[in-house]
Amino acid sequence: MTLALRHRPLLGAVSAEWVRLRSVRSTWAGLAAALALTLLVAPGTALALATNMDNGLVPAVEIPASEAALNAIVWAAQFAVVGVAVVFVTAEYVNGAVHFSLQAVPVRRRLLAAKAIVLSTVVAAAAVVMTVAGTLLAHALLSHPLLGDHGTLKLSDAVPDVLRAIVHLVTIALIGLGFGSALRSTATALGAVFLLILGLPAILVMTGADVLLPYLPLVGGISLMDGALIMGPPPEATGSPLSGLVVLMSWAICALTVGTLVLEHRDA
Repeated sequence: MTLALRHRPLLGAVSAEWVRLRSVRSTWAGLAAALALTLLVAPGTALALATNMDNGLVPAVEIPASEAALNAIVWAAQFAVVGVAVVFVTAEYVNGAVHFSLQAVPVRRRLLAAKAIVLSTVVAAAAVVMTVAGTLLAHALLSHPLLGDHGTLKLSDAVPDVLRAIVHLVTIALIGLGFGSALRSTATALGAVFLLILGLPAILVMTGADVLLPYLPLVGGISLMDGALIMGPPPEATGSPLSGLVVLMSWAICALTVGTLVLEHRDA
């Protein structure tokens, strides 16, 4: 590992962070929780939709099953992913391992970059699993004859939705990583991210500042997903998928920038 760090410092740092991420039980517990939430909420969304169609509460149309999975990711799974991202960095401050990490990788921005690369790769793979599993389970319900056979499962719908889920979860994870690096406390960082994602939109709605909603990660994610099944603000409060992507990426860049600055200028 020392030789790798000497000649290929970023590659060596990435290798070390991969070992650290996969060796922590909270990583697999968090990803398992995200998958479980997807498998719970996606079919629940499909069942509620099919029931409303059968009862005449909403128009009876064919709905891509993958949109039920996207709804589960936005309103449930992403919070488990945030937990994985935050703990990935804050756990080192709790157990003191950050001192060893900084000795091995003295260029601090390189250490955070390695964490971001490893986290993004793992979350992207997990997003594929979650979206595919949630889609298949939702389709099994939506296409059942007893529920009206409303669901569709087409690659032309599913592949873009999987890509949207990957981008959404990766950017949300990077936001969590940035907050964790800046705040260094698991509870404080989780509270701050949850406030940003859930609390701030509610505050803006209650104070009549709805005009700011499209610039928040929650609404940006909903805009990116661009799904008819995703619960959220009225259509006029959301933007295009491209605008949602810009919002999420902007928050991720800002969070990582602040996290890097704190890491570089504050003692561990």
